[in-house]
Amino acid sequence: MRGGCIVTAEHNLDSQQSSALRYLQVDLDRNSIDGNILREFQMNQKEADFNKKASWVQAYFAAWITYLQNNYKDIRASLIDFEPPRVVFKNKRHQTIYWILNAVSKMILQWGISIGTLSEQEKNEKYLLWNTVIHQVLLKNEAMASVAEPYQQFLEALKQAIGTGTAILANSRACYEAAGHRYIGYMRTSKGQLEYVLAPNKTIVLIRKLMLEMGKNLTANDSSVFKHLYENGISLGYQNQGEKGKVRYRHFRRIKLNGQLVEMLVIPVNVMVKKIEEMYQQEEML
Repeated sequence: MRGGCIVTAEHNLDSQQSSALRYLQVDLDRNSIDGNILREFQMNQKEADFNKKASWVQAYFAAWITYLQNNYKDIRASLIDFEPPRVVFKNKRHQTIYWILNAVSKMILQWGISIGTLSEQEKNEKYLLWNTVIHQVLLKNEAMASVAEPYQQFLEALKQAIGTGTAILANSRACYEAAGHRYIGYMRTSKGQLEYVLAPNKTIVLIRKLMLEMGKNLTANDSSVFKHLYENGISLGYQNQGEKGKVRYRHFRRIKLNGQLVEMLVIPVNVMVKKIEEMYQQEEML
């Protein structure tokens, strides 16, 4: 069994990817709703309540349900082979939602023909228009749902920031030591592999700023992001043997810079690229 509800809010919902794929966000502005038409329905609702009669909305829903009951077999048969205009989304759940919304659109428009409010040509024209709107809304939701885990969001934003030059890395430790204020970290080669050695605070402040500019929000705190990077094998840390044999996991590497040991976030580039590719593959399976 599946159900649905409508939730209104002034801000985007912050959630994990599995949750983000279960809702559809539709943005409204001042021009999205005709206030005059809405006012008519509001006045009718008040009159209906006062006179203890069915409102227009109640009458419409009753007529719609009656239509579905009376034409159940024909509607079911039409849906078995129904195929909306072909569009490919990365996530299977979005593909399913696209099919459902188009199928419901077809049913509503066919109802319009059956009660004499639409012609066949008008039905086809409206369906093409509705399909375009559905497509655009789902494309926007697909982008919002992409890479929703906080540490994944961090990783993807970091890759884009470095690739576009928004986040600048020094070419060597010596260069970083000489002018650290210009960079968020530096690059080095260890055991034949390229690594990013990043100042944790400077890096995550920059990533949060960039994500806010894109209309996104890193929902986890800094410690949680760094912890999950380490636990998922993306960053390099180390273990400390604490009291009574208890092991403590450190999410950073201690590196000597200008004669002092400093905790730095170390990410092998090949691991980062591989993890991002895996994230995209997981999205395609959802």
